Amino acid sequence: KALVVSGAFVGCSGIILTLVMCIAMNRSIMNVLIGGFGDGAGTKKSKKVEGTATEVNAEDVIELTSNAKSMIIVP
Repeated sequence: KALVVSGAFVGCSGIILTLVMCIAMNRSIMNVLIGGFGDGAGTKKSKKVEGTATEVNAEDVIELTSNAKSMIIVP
């Protein structure tokens, strides 16, 4: 009986973790469970890169951040 009870706890915690992760990823549980089959992972085309990149050094970053009124840091 102890193995049945411990297995039930493991299964229940797995379901709870799955639901929490679905909420965190803003996806439905059915999308997570069924959505991964048959989509040909790895065959999708890459997106076109848009915009420009500017290379800066440490001194430029210090100057830009000290002169800024507000700043948003996105990881």
